[in-house]
Amino acid sequence: DHYLLFDFPGQVELFFLHSNAKNVIMRLIKKLSLRLTAVHLVDAHLCSDPGKYISALLLSLSTMLHLELPHINVLSKIDLIESYGKLAFNLDFYTDVQDLSYLQHSLDKDPHSAKYRKLTKELCEVVEHYSLVNFTTLDIQVRIGYWYVPGTPWYAPKPYQYF
Repeated sequence: DHYLLFDFPGQVELFFLHSNAKNVIMRLIKKLSLRLTAVHLVDAHLCSDPGKYISALLLSLSTMLHLELPHINVLSKIDLIESYGKLAFNLDFYTDVQDLSYLQHSLDKDPHSAKYRKLTKELCEVVEHYSLVNFTTLDIQVRIGYWYVPGTPWYAPKPYQYF
């Protein structure tokens, strides 16, 4: 098996302001008969702030809809999540993208968020309406002898290498 990796770290504008990256990827798919899967990495520390987590959900959903590829969302750096403070909910809440109305209660505690309460509620409803976003986790500290993320094309155990 061969893998082709397109890495766009922090380059959201490549996907949403221009369609160049998508066009290149789609041409390669057709010309080389590639089968691609998009893997969207989201820093797990965003779970510690309800507003940032909602933004990450919207970005993940938007990326999924825009790229039109099989898609896997990954909460990366999960081993560092506790260093940003205690999470308001258990990790399953964030990975399974459960009832987002609970986030609204967390946001209501912040006086700055009250101003955007209705907008936040409606954005959460958009994410829930599509019911597409969920996350798997990546903890680089867990060394099982194989590098994998459940659900990804490289999930089958293969020896990993560090470069």
